[in-house]
Amino acid sequence: MNYNNIIILIYLALILSFPMFFIILRTIKVLKSPYLRANPVKRILAGIIDFAFCAIWFYAAEVFNKVSLYAIILIYILAKDCFFSGRSIGKLFLGLAVIKVKDGSFCTIKESVVRNLIYVIPGINIAGLLFEIILIIYQENGMRIGDRLAQTQVVEGMQLHDYSDLFQKILLKEIFQKEVQEN
Repeated sequence: MNYNNIIILIYLALILSFPMFFIILRTIKVLKSPYLRANPVKRILAGIIDFAFCAIWFYAAEVFNKVSLYAIILIYILAKDCFFSGRSIGKLFLGLAVIKVKDGSFCTIKESVVRNLIYVIPGINIAGLLFEIILIIYQENGMRIGDRLAQTQVVEGMQLHDYSDLFQKILLKEIFQKEVQEN
């Protein structure tokens, strides 16, 4: 397949999938959320970090010609938001978390798969990515189609350095308690 054929397929995917997104938007109700939306720039940067992580694995799969590495990419894309208490690697670095709108608990594997399924369907994923970015920026609550389907929302949370600080405090507390008990 040459470069021109790939471009034509991308254009066809965009043209055919945009009407579908408008139909989906009309049929999926907007959730009212008591939570503040996450910063859209942080969300987009978290997505770029996650994309870079997948690109590294994709490159490794190409170099080593291992199908199992492609499976790792697919699993990560689908389940990325249930790791690290509702955080993908990108969200963890930027202090974002995915929560359930219903009760504020962290996203589980089920919600993660539902909210990210759009990114693994060929053709829809390209248009979906563009459309989802628009929704993240312009929707009042920042919910994209995947969030509406899974009834989740991305909110501000702890960053990686916060976890480091928390771990240090716990470790120091344990050490201090042992010293007090010994004396």
